[in-house]
Amino acid sequence: MRAARALVLGWVASTALAARAAAAAPAATPGPAAPPEQRASTTIAMHPARASLKLGVDKEVEVTIDLSGPDAERFVPLRVLTTVGTLEPPRALGPGHFSVLYRPPEDRFPQVALLLTELGSGAARLHCATRIVLEGATVYPFRTGAGASVTMRVADRQFGPVIADRQGHVEIPIEVPPGVHKAAARAVDHTGASRETEVDLQLPPFPRILVLAPSSVEVGSFTEITVAALDENGAPAAPAKLSLVTSGGLAHPLGGPPGEARFLFEAPARVGAGAVAVAAVAAGTPPARSDLKVSLRPGPPHKLAVTAASPALIVGETRPVTVTIAARDRFANPVSAAEVFVRVDGRPTSAAVSAEGLATISVTPPRRYDGRESVLVDATLGNVVGAQSLRVTGGPPARLALQVASPRVVGDGRHGTLLRVQAVDANGTPTAVSGLSWDTPEGRIREVRVPREGEYVAEYLPDRTRDPHRQTVAVMASQTLRADATLEVTPPPVRLVAGARVGLFSNFGETVGPAAFVEGLAPVRVPHLRLWTGFAAGYLRGDVTGGGVNMNGTARLETNQFPVLGVVRGGISLGSELGLALEADAGWSWGWVRVTANPGTPQVDSASVNAPALGGGAQLTYLLKPGFLAVGLRYLWIDLGRTSAGDEIAGNSAGLVADLGYNMTF
Repeated sequence: MRAARALVLGWVASTALAARAAAAAPAATPGPAAPPEQRASTTIAMHPARASLKLGVDKEVEVTIDLSGPDAERFVPLRVLTTVGTLEPPRALGPGHFSVLYRPPEDRFPQVALLLTELGSGAARLHCATRIVLEGATVYPFRTGAGASVTMRVADRQFGPVIADRQGHVEIPIEVPPGVHKAAARAVDHTGASRETEVDLQLPPFPRILVLAPSSVEVGSFTEITVAALDENGAPAAPAKLSLVTSGGLAHPLGGPPGEARFLFEAPARVGAGAVAVAAVAAGTPPARSDLKVSLRPGPPHKLAVTAASPALIVGETRPVTVTIAARDRFANPVSAAEVFVRVDGRPTSAAVSAEGLATISVTPPRRYDGRESVLVDATLGNVVGAQSLRVTGGPPARLALQVASPRVVGDGRHGTLLRVQAVDANGTPTAVSGLSWDTPEGRIREVRVPREGEYVAEYLPDRTRDPHRQTVAVMASQTLRADATLEVTPPPVRLVAGARVGLFSNFGETVGPAAFVEGLAPVRVPHLRLWTGFAAGYLRGDVTGGGVNMNGTARLETNQFPVLGVVRGGISLGSELGLALEADAGWSWGWVRVTANPGTPQVDSASVNAPALGGGAQLTYLLKPGFLAVGLRYLWIDLGRTSAGDEIAGNSAGLVADLGYNMTF
């Protein structure tokens, strides 16, 4: 009989035959997830009642969860997970002892179920894993020679023999443990001839990875994620073969025991789309993968923003002002303000919270002005406080009032007085003014400030003046709203007038030369008179060629004089800026002269001179900050007479002096 030819027709998952158990379950694998003190004092283990199940035959198995240690009774199950099949919720057997019922899947191909449980006590966590071997039982069809005896060897077990029918069809019941992918089929015909064939069982890969991760994490936080996995044969996977990939944040590997890898997940700082995609991958052929999403939640409130639709409450208005309270965490992510506590001027007020987590309240303006300048809205959410002040103001301005702190001001260009402007509406409520302007033709405004709603304070600095007079200052809010006030401006007290002037002098003869004077005067208090006395010192230079000296021939006379004069000056005002002063001068002049005679051979004689000096004149002054411009016309008489060399100088060696100067008062 020809050798039977085995034909692999595939794995039949619909037929199940009873078979013997041929695998043992491994020991439970605990995972370190709790704090160090909890790991040292409390241990956990999972114990299936049976280490292996036969798919299609065994319907369920009990798995116990046992904790030991002084804190064992405090832990309660949080969740139980499995790669295949189902787990019922745990039930308590006593303190630290729980039971969970496992039901295998309806699939018939061999696989290994990975079970994972997590328990918690406050913030402490413990987890543990175990495995249950699920053997597959099926009928494998062959076609060989009629009447041939067929056997199959799966792993270390042999199934058959089974005799083929007249058409050569044969079906062999087999049991396959997880991890076995090939079998050997042997057919022996009626002549004793045999033939062996390797059979690919064509087993599909089974799920072999679980992820123990929180359902949600706080932005910017650090959380541990555990990946538990098996290799392709159902044994605990090496930690180096496990990886974790996230769509946001960072996953830092921490290592772990066989069958488990721990990762420290650093959540992103922004909520973004609201979740992070997490993919756990176990290397192998083919690789296993488990995907889940971890929701992102904002952190606790870090800042409250209280924002008003309008910064002011208009007295008498009926339309309320909406105030919005928005909460943000430390990364500026929106936080729900549902638990916010809001007060309006100390009175608790309920807030409406939108779907986006924004809280809003409505603040109605007061019907009458009661003296309050503002309304305070403050909000508290946890330990975070926010506030917003709303100004209480009136409607359009109807009246202005101007008050002067001191009606008498010294016009020295440095000191001023405070002006206070109050603006009210038609009901007398203080109100803000836009575009406030000042009319100060003889001074300037500086340091304008707003101490409260509807009130403006500024300093008025009058210009420097020499005569007491009245000044009017005005403030305007529009072409129709105006207020003014009158001030008495007095000149500053003068202790000293110092000045300098330069010009030309002429004795109406042949002498013409430059002149320069400096002076210092002090006021003399005389009722109804403006009088100054002091001294002036000057320099006059003359240069004359011709007669005028008692000698023959022609001569050149050079004079350099230094007169020192006592001055008495009285003045009158011609307005706020112009003034006229008359003066009388008396003193002495010192100097030297040089005579150059040229009858044929030049002869030069130098000599000193001194003589009394008398004068008088007038000057016109013009206020030019910070002093006065002076234009003067004076007559000065100096008769030098005989020099120290015996020469005689006849006539006035000074004359009419026209000069221009500048005076400063101190």
